[in-house]
Amino acid sequence: HRRALEVPTDLPDDWEYVSCWTDSVGARTLNGATYASGDAMTASSCASFCGSRGFKYAGTEYAAECWCGNALAADSDAAPSEADCDMACSGDATQPCGGSNRLTLFENAGMEDVETVRSEGVGRWSYIGCYT
Repeated sequence: HRRALEVPTDLPDDWEYVSCWTDSVGARTLNGATYASGDAMTASSCASFCGSRGFKYAGTEYAAECWCGNALAADSDAAPSEADCDMACSGDATQPCGGSNRLTLFENAGMEDVETVRSEGVGRWSYIGCYT
């Protein structure tokens, strides 16, 4: 028997589960920081990672990936079914950590919406984002 995966309710700070969300390798839903952990990924570790970097959204994907961002890509949406997020987290086999092109998406409800400021650039230079 396969055990049903359950989204944890003991997330850090003001993090809350949103839903199973679509993603694409060609057009990421979350475009901030990211990391992968082959044996320790959990919803809490991803939310803590994203929160410590000031991001509003966190999502786990493909059992071991964590993605962060302050906005969701315009062409992304809730997955057709919660069952689409059917991969267990590498660090806790009871938690869902997305799936193939699916994010188990969380939001820091205590964080205000972050507005993105864009500049057209100067001369031939153009703004492409903030990177670390």
